[in-house]
Amino acid sequence: MAFQIVDDIFDEGHTLAAIKGSVEKRDAGSVKMAAMVRKDHERGLDRDDVDFVGMDVTDVYVFGCGMDAYEEWRHLDEILVLEDS
Repeated sequence: MAFQIVDDIFDEGHTLAAIKGSVEKRDAGSVKMAAMVRKDHERGLDRDDVDFVGMDVTDVYVFGCGMDAYEEWRHLDEILVLEDS
């Protein structure tokens, strides 16, 4: 059986990797991972570990479309960058 795992953001990749490992232990035939946003930096897992990406962003704090900042703004229908104060 094929599985697809979808997450809002691939930052360091540990969340998706843990979920993928759990699904693979259940004898999944194949597991594909998708992220709406992938951050471009050198921390964490390889950037190519995710199979499908909606958009790449620089290493900034993004929010909206399910991602929050200060437990707010998750409901926005666009992705915005939290500016330094």
